[in-house]
Amino acid sequence: MIIAACLILLWTPCAFASGPCGEVAIEGYCDGATRVYCNGADVVTEPCASCCGWTGQKYNCLEACPALGECFNECNDTGLFGCSLENTHEWTCSVGEGGCTVRTFVACEADEICDESTTHTCVVQSSVDVCGVIPTHGICHGTVFKQCVNGQVVQTNCELLGQQCGPAGCSDCIDVCEAGSAKCVSGNKAQSCVDLNGCFQWSGAKNCGIKACVEGDCVEVVPDTGSDDLGTGDVIEPPPAPEPAPKASSGGCIMGLSAGGIVEASLILLATLLGLILFRNMTDGRS
Repeated sequence: MIIAACLILLWTPCAFASGPCGEVAIEGYCDGATRVYCNGADVVTEPCASCCGWTGQKYNCLEACPALGECFNECNDTGLFGCSLENTHEWTCSVGEGGCTVRTFVACEADEICDESTTHTCVVQSSVDVCGVIPTHGICHGTVFKQCVNGQVVQTNCELLGQQCGPAGCSDCIDVCEAGSAKCVSGNKAQSCVDLNGCFQWSGAKNCGIKACVEGDCVEVVPDTGSDDLGTGDVIEPPPAPEPAPKASSGGCIMGLSAGGIVEASLILLATLLGLILFRNMTDGRS
């Protein structure tokens, strides 16, 4: 027999008969704004101050709630399936209200365990090599640390200890983000930094839907319709026209001269004519 008696808080063999809380998995679920989850062997109902939603590993009370038209994706794509953190339930992914993906958990029967090594569905316990995918040094599945000991998977729910799951087992948590910070991730999704068991961790990705994720916030997209006011704009002066090239000379002395050159040549010609007139008058007088 693979499954032995269990100690809920610390050492827990790989599965329970239909789970310690029956139909309620360790991940829990949301009933409107109420969180319902399995704590040890007790089903706990916790009214949320704001809203309830998926945080990436479980359902929890949220401070930042999705606005109208927004929702939280609980799995990456429809058609996906898997096992609950304690292998007591199997889950499938489908499209829910608002177009976001949702997880549906179904409890395994009393003699079954969710086989995460191959089928990821509930199968008879005796047919499963429960240590097949669990290394001897252990592995984290969400907040649950799993380790193979003498052919059995021993589980420790670190959340119940107020700790986080790490490579060496349960330990004090480490902040991975700053309180109040937010970011955008692929698929037009937003994540915010929230307090989980005294540690600041990134929340589950929130799908912005018809909105756009900008700096970790889902904002309305305002279409750019252009402006009716075309404005006068800047007046651009045309470049100055180039000065015409001087005309080619046809052989005369004046052709091709500039205006200044023509005046100067005219004065020289006039002086020459006056000189000739004076010379002629002087010659006539002597004769």
